[in-house]
Amino acid sequence: MQKGAQTIQALAPDHEWATWECGLGEERKLAATVWTIHASFRPAVRRPDFRDAHVYLDPVDGTVVHSAVYER
Repeated sequence: MQKGAQTIQALAPDHEWATWECGLGEERKLAATVWTIHASFRPAVRRPDFRDAHVYLDPVDGTVVHSAVYER
């Protein structure tokens, strides 16, 4: 989970997290079972449209499989 948190922090530096959730499950987009970390952020002055970040980790070795950022 630490790798996932570090990846999210790199995707959204200087943003305040509003919510954080994680879980193990089947991700259809990746066709694999992965740890999913999802963080939602409060609007920031520099990037008010920034909304969510997702990180997907391999459950066996913890490598980052995919990460994505979504904006409003």
